[in-house]
Amino acid sequence: MASETWVYTDLDFYLDGISAAANGIHLQGEPIISAVEANIETVDIPGRSGALHIADGTYKDRTITFSCYAVGYNENRDNGYYVGGDGVYSTVALINSFLFPTNPSSGYLGYRKLKIGYSDTYWRALILNGGEIQARLKTLAPFEVVFTVDPIRRSVVGDSEVGI
Repeated sequence: MASETWVYTDLDFYLDGISAAANGIHLQGEPIISAVEANIETVDIPGRSGALHIADGTYKDRTITFSCYAVGYNENRDNGYYVGGDGVYSTVALINSFLFPTNPSSGYLGYRKLKIGYSDTYWRALILNGGEIQARLKTLAPFEVVFTVDPIRRSVVGDSEVGI
């Protein structure tokens, strides 16, 4: 399965209009976006060479993966970022409240609007690997945020949501 590589001028993602970078998440590179894949049923018919393939006109969900890292922020310094110290706890709390707006241990399962960079389109997205993110954040180890998204990007036109 192929994947898309897009180039963005703003290396950031937004959930419901809120920046990941403003919440302590820094991206290591461009996101990996899986390709669109059609739902196709394969039927073997006795006496026929090959299989019959029936496309039903729908598509499977896609995944978008961001490779990320977090840096502990020392609130007692003017603009000093560092790894370790008390800043770790405030950074982890900030990231958890951003990614999981309810109790993180409850496994928040709500769709969010995911935008990448300054794009005017978005996906309806759901985080797939919340437990792994939380485990890696405890030590500020690099982590991935993996979203499952609708196969179709969306845009808001006037008061209407349009699939594109």
